Formats: sequence, structure tokens, C-alpha cells
Amino acid sequence: MEHAQQICRISFCSLFLILFFSIELTAQEYLGEWSFKEVDTTAIQGVKPTAVELNRLARMFQDLSFKLNEDNSSVLNFAGKSYNLTYEIEENVIRFSDKSGVFYWNGDETGVLVSGNAHLIMHKGKVANTKVNYSYIKKLEYATIEVDTVKLLKKWKTEEVRMRDQSPESSREELLLLDFSLHFLSPEIVSTKVLFMDAKLKWETTEDKGIILIESKNQSFKKWAVYQQTDNSLLIEDLEKGHIFYMKEVIE
Repeated sequence: MEHAQQICRISFCSLFLILFFSIELTAQEYLGEWSFKEVDTTAIQGVKPTAVELNRLARMFQDLSFKLNEDNSSVLNFAGKSYNLTYEIEENVIRFSDKSGVFYWNGDETGVLVSGNAHLIMHKGKVANTKVNYSYIKKLEYATIEVDTVKLLKKWKTEEVRMRDQSPESSREELLLLDFSLHFLSPEIVSTKVLFMDAKLKWETTEDKGIILIESKNQSFKKWAVYQQTDNSLLIEDLEKGHIFYMKEVIE
């Protein structure tokens, strides 16, 4: 009887130690680096975003990451900048200081970071080089076409942009260039705009098929190649910078 009780006590102690270390191990699994994986579309209310809009969102957050340290400190990296934060954890909910966001850990190597209206699926590990899915600019090499200057006399707004030089820096520049527009006011004048900067510049056609010239700030002319042109869409490239724009007509 005494021997049986001793065995039970040993078994109970062993079970307690196993459970204790299992819980402790699980509790520590959230520590380390977490990186953006994709936008949580199931959390989007109302009209679902298009593939192009989802791609823009993914590009915006593709370098987002944060690290959770054992002392409840955290470092968040986003858009080339680092932010030192602290966090509190209750069960599987991690709340960052300054109301920066809430991370709902799934208990494995995934979780959802909620910041404002953004619901972002995160995964354990470092930021991966996420492949960008372009909806319109599927390739980098195109043949130029004859330009219909009459149809060109419209306002065109960027729907998608692709840079030949692919890097984290160029990726962020692509996001900025989504605001770029061209408004061909006349056969001689074009208005360009990106963010809060706009300018009225000279432009002209050339003898080269599909090549137009647009004046730059230093009053020299840059070559632009026209690859596609319909009544309401335009595929054009700034040959000097290697920026390819898919643009749509703006009807005002």
C-alpha cells in the first residue's frame, strides 16, 4: 500500500512538472519576431477590395514587423523606421503601449495585428521577400505603338506602377507614385501631379514610334514610351527612371 502511494506521489509530481514546463514553454512561444504575411480580408466590412486594392495594401505593410521581448519591451519596424514600445499580455491578447495596436495570438506561429481599421495576419519569423502580384503590368518588356495624340488629350491617373529596380526602397516609391497623374491639356502642354506637387510642362511627339518627350524641372526633355493606348487606358514608361505606369482616364 505504501509502495503504491509512493508511486502515485511520484506520478503526480512528474505529471505536475510536465504540465508546468509545457505551460511555461507555450507561454514563451509568442516571444520573438513577427512579420506581416497578408491582409485579413475576412475582417473587412462592406464592399470587399479589388485585387489591385489588396495588392496596394499588401505593398504598404510588406516590411512591417515587431519583436516581443521577455521583459515586455518591443521594437516595431515599419516603412524604414523603428519604434520602441512596451506591451501587456493577458491570455493570448497582447496590447501595445500608446494604443499602437492589439495582437491576437492564435497560440501557434500566426496571429492578427489590429491597428485602427487594419487587420493584418502576422507570422512568426523575419520579413520575407514577398512576391508582388501585378494586375496590369505583367511584364517589363513591351513594344511601343503609334501614339494617337488626339486620344491622349485627357487626364490620366495611375492605377498601377511597376519599377524595373525592385528593392524595399523602390517598393515604397511605387506606393507614392500611385498618386501620379498626367493631364494633357493641349498638344503642347501637360500637367503633372504627384502628392502635393504639380507642374505644367511642355511636351511633344517625336519621329520615333511611340516616344513622346515631356519637359523636366531643369527644362530638358525626358523620353516616355507609350506601349498601350485605348479610349480609357494608357500604358506608359518614364524611360529615364524605369517607371512603368498603367493609367486610366479620369472623367471629371
